[in-house]
Amino acid sequence: MAEPRLTIPALLARVAREFGRDTYVVTPTERLTYEQAEQRSAHVARWLLSQGVGKGVRVGLFFPNGVEWVVWWLAVSRIGALAVPVSTMYTAAELSKVLRLADIGLLVGPCRVLDIDVAERFEDALTGLSSQRAGRLALLGAPYLRSIVLTGDSGRQWATSWDDEAAASVPQEVLAAIEAEVSPADLAVMIHTSGSTADPKGVLHTHGTLVRQTSTWPS
Repeated sequence: MAEPRLTIPALLARVAREFGRDTYVVTPTERLTYEQAEQRSAHVARWLLSQGVGKGVRVGLFFPNGVEWVVWWLAVSRIGALAVPVSTMYTAAELSKVLRLADIGLLVGPCRVLDIDVAERFEDALTGLSSQRAGRLALLGAPYLRSIVLTGDSGRQWATSWDDEAAASVPQEVLAAIEAEVSPADLAVMIHTSGSTADPKGVLHTHGTLVRQTSTWPS
């Protein structure tokens, strides 16, 4: 019997197949099964591919704890991109520093987190953002950042909009082929330290490391 592949897409496929209707995530407002997580993250992954995001691209995830964070994290991981969780508690100055130090290429978030207007927070963190155009960002403070996606309607000209048709333009078979190219040695996530005594440091973890630590997902 072949050993299971130690990657996040392979682990997700296995648990969706074996525990599909079991609950994976519960929040005060939502409940997500393994099967739903697989399906929803596949849709987001195909959209990311339509935007040119692929292996090694650093994707900042500015979400609070919840279903949306899980779906986007899985989607990023499925295509071999590097997920970079970005704390919603960061001040504008802290956010600016982490986006630059982490070499974020794509930043994703909702329009609002509690009382935080996310578009305003991004504009405060990134000098000159308000005059930029979606998909063509060129910012001195975050030179690798090319796109910012807000999952709701912000009305900002610099924000890339979600497009269901773009996701549908990438066949499921292409996603499957890309998932097969993800290896246990590929980087999966960058977790920043608290930065209590110095600037936050990005700590890198591979797919193999994460799967070994989370292979007991089903309980």
